[in-house]
Amino acid sequence: MHCQGHYDLADSSKIASTVGALFGLGPGVYLLGTIVRAGHNQALYKIAGSVACMALFLIGSMVAGALTLKLVPKR
Repeated sequence: MHCQGHYDLADSSKIASTVGALFGLGPGVYLLGTIVRAGHNQALYKIAGSVACMALFLIGSMVAGALTLKLVPKR
């Protein structure tokens, strides 16, 4: 719990995190297709591509959220 539960994330930080995840999704899906195509549609490459896609989605979300991190007091 952040700050012993006395603070919450600002709406701007939540929105930036969501937008960052969406921006990470585009390159992630492209990378997924590239990996699967390179592996000739084998199951291992599908899993590796999915992990890479998820990683870019999560990284985009965390980076954008961290750049705009703002805590507001709970009411």
